[in-house]
Amino acid sequence: MANALPNPGDPRTFHACQLDPLERERASELSALHRDLIALRRSDPVLSTAGRHRPEGAVLGPAAFLLRYVDWERGDRLLVVNLDCDLDFTPAREPLIAPPFGGGWRLEWSSESPEYGGQGTRPLDFDRSPVVPGACALFFVAEHDHAADSQD
Repeated sequence: MANALPNPGDPRTFHACQLDPLERERASELSALHRDLIALRRSDPVLSTAGRHRPEGAVLGPAAFLLRYVDWERGDRLLVVNLDCDLDFTPAREPLIAPPFGGGWRLEWSSESPEYGGQGTRPLDFDRSPVVPGACALFFVAEHDHAADSQD
């Protein structure tokens, strides 16, 4: 198979892979998705160093999985991908989906954003109603519950 692929070092291969500027306009939603994912990878302090540490992972269903990026200093990140129909896994038995102690998950990014042609993402509460919408990817950032600190 490797012999059938174009030489990645050949300048013609590079030029053949460049997007036609008109294609960016015709597929503006897909271009926005791609642009935002690259920006998220660069700007998020945990994702930008993710290549140095392996995420923890779990299968949630036949076509759904999660990756948890554990970071003690900057807080964990959680990526949930569901390639099938809505997935209700009540009760949520996967420990990796649990929020960090004294905190919760904040939805940072969703592939279902209307900007990408999606329907939007309803609030997701893993404690009460762990239903992961179908055909989407969701990225969460751990948030510390400062209200809980004041009660201690």
